[in-house]
Order: sequence, then C-alpha cells, then structure tokens
Amino acid sequence: MTRSRATVGRTLRATVGATILVTRSRATVGRTLRATVGATILVTRSRTAVGRALRATVGATILVTRSRATVGRTLRATVGATILVTRSRTAVGRALQAAAARGLHVIVVECHRYSLGCAAPPYAGVRRAAGGTPRAIFSNPHRRRRTGATRAVHLRRGCCQDGGVILVGTSGWQYRDWRGRFYPESTPQRLWLEHFAERFATVEVNNAFYRLPERDTFADWRARTPPDFCVAVKMSRYLTHIKRLRDPAEPVARFLGRATALGDRLGPVLLQLPPNLRADVDALDATLRLFPAEVRVAVEPRHPSWWTGATRAVLERRRAALVWADRLGRPVAPRWRTTDFGYLRLHEGRARPWPHYGRTALGSWVGRLADAFGADELAYVYFNNDPGGAAVTDAVTFAALARRAGRPVSRVPSPAEADTSDG
Repeated sequence: MTRSRATVGRTLRATVGATILVTRSRATVGRTLRATVGATILVTRSRTAVGRALRATVGATILVTRSRATVGRTLRATVGATILVTRSRTAVGRALQAAAARGLHVIVVECHRYSLGCAAPPYAGVRRAAGGTPRAIFSNPHRRRRTGATRAVHLRRGCCQDGGVILVGTSGWQYRDWRGRFYPESTPQRLWLEHFAERFATVEVNNAFYRLPERDTFADWRARTPPDFCVAVKMSRYLTHIKRLRDPAEPVARFLGRATALGDRLGPVLLQLPPNLRADVDALDATLRLFPAEVRVAVEPRHPSWWTGATRAVLERRRAALVWADRLGRPVAPRWRTTDFGYLRLHEGRARPWPHYGRTALGSWVGRLADAFGADELAYVYFNNDPGGAAVTDAVTFAALARRAGRPVSRVPSPAEADTSDG
C-alpha cells in the first residue's frame, strides 16, 4: 500500500504493460494525451478556454456559457435575427406583443421550461402577425432535440383540461388476460394502444411508477393516440417510495423532462404515497411547488396521519387534488375537494366475479362526484381492478350510470366490446 502516485504509476506500467499516468495535474494529462494519441487535447474546467480551443479547431464561432443574455447576443450577431432566450413567460409575452405591433411574423417555440408551449391567451392573438418573413424566434435552450429543425408548438388545453366532463378510463392497457376479452385475438400487442384509444379517451399509466419510460416512449404514445386522448401518469416510485419525498427537485425534473413529451395529451400526475409513509406536510409542499402551474397533480396518501387540516391546506394552496380511492366498495380517504378537478381511483370491488364492482357501488360514486363537482367541472375516473378485464366492464357501467344522471362522460367501449366474460 502506498500513497505515492509515482509508485502507483510504475507498478501499473509493469503490471499491464501500458503507459499509465497517475497525476492530479490537468496540464500533465493534456501533454500526455497529446503525445499518446497525436491529437490536440484540452483538459480544463474553464468554459472560456474551451470556447477558444473549439473556435481554433473547427473554424466556427463557439459559445460556451451558462448566460442566457450572452446566448441571445451571440445568436443575434450570428443569424441576423431577434432572438429571445428566457425562462420568463412575462418576458415572452412582452416580446410577442412588441413584435405584433411592428407587424412581424412570429414563431413561438416551446417557451416553457418543460416544453408545454405558450399558446395560452394573451399570446394566441400574436403568434402569427401578418406579413414579413420570420424575424423573431423564441426558443427553450434547455430542450434537447433529435434534429436541428425549429418547430412551432401550440399548446391547446384539449380533452385533458377541458371542464364539464367525466373522463373514464383504466389504470393501464397492457394486460395479457385482456387478449381475447377486450383485445381481439387477431390484434397484435403492438397495436393495443391504438385499439384502446379508439374506445377510451383516457388512460392512467401505472408502469411509469416501476420504471420511468424514456422521453421517446412518451412521444411515441402521443403520436399513436388521437388528439382528444388524455394520459395521466403515475410518478416514479423513486421519489415516493425510495426518496420518500426527500430531495424532490431532481426526480421531479427528470419526470417532467420525459413525460412532457406527451404535450397536450398529458393529464394529471399521480403521486401515490407509501402506506407506511407518515404525514410530512412540509415535504409534500416542497414537492408540489416544483410542478408548473400547467401540470395538474393528484395526491394519494395512504397513511391515516395525513388526514389533517394541514394536509388539506397544502393541497388547496398548491391546487392539487386529493385522490378519492375505493377498495371493496368503500372510500379509503376523506372526500375533500381541494381544487377545481376530481380524481377517483377504484381498486377492487366486492361483486362477483372478483374484482368487479356492483351497480349500486358505482352509482354511489357517480352521486358523490356530482355532489362535489359541478356540471362544468372536470373529473378523472380510473379503474385499477384489471384482472379478467373487470376494469373495462366496470368503466362502461360507470359511464352509463353517469349519463343516466345527466353528466357528460367521455367515450367508452360499447357493451359488446366490453364483454370480458370467458367464452
């Protein structure tokens, strides 16, 4: 055992028969790499030095900086156009209004940090000012792209956020025992999402809890579903069950960096907390404040210590919904209304065959939603009792009962399509 880097280097050279350099000096590393690989190597932490070296090597203007103001000035000088690089929606609004007043044609590209677009009023009227060539580009420098093309993004609220309807769906769509019941035997599994989205207008993605999909997967789901489809996504268990709401910034940012590829298909984000996680309202508050206002959040606590006024106050302040949950036909949480939308999850019924719900139990939940949320407000309802296709048939029954009660409901399969009985 030795602390001598020289001794370590000699020993490694003798052992592996290669040139080994053991040093903390970046200059020494650079000289050694240049001599070894015959190329110019720069080992430095200085962004200025990186910029100079890149300019000398590739013969182009290279900017290495974290300053958005510097990026803007450099882009203006390089491409001869007005460039705004900012995370501020207020700054974007002022710039758009100024461009419209001058009669410029404006291209808006993902002005929100998490790529949710900026087509909300007051921007809608000035996205395409009359005449001229593109002169103002508003871009998010934090978004990675597969291509260098500039794409105009227009966020419409769509089915996911429009009020006055009950969105009814299931928790997931990829269940093998649904083949031959809900999915025809002739339909390959790779087309199950398309089959599902033609018959339901919403789904709750449960598998993101176990393994957070890549951004490309979320983008693929968006491309394969109709414009009015809504996808609620369950937050990764890394935040809720492993970190237990501690240090939430990185898990939330990673989740949003992927799930927002759904664009206007993105519905609420579900935070289901562990049953043994006792109330920590400060940690919950710190987590909820990380979500942009455009992203709806529903929270499903499962330890009784959460049922306090302090918890309710945090949910109301952050405009997050308390999940109404049912197991065996009974509510397992208070029926608080904490924001302007409802979120109901039905886990397991008591009817036969298991785990179906009976019509009486489902009718009771229709009444509870109607009592708490007006006809012009939105509610999300997801059936998590997937074995044997029970979720599909119960969703159809629930929708029929809601319509009978005079409530608008999203599309669901026909009774024939939802017949999941064997044979």
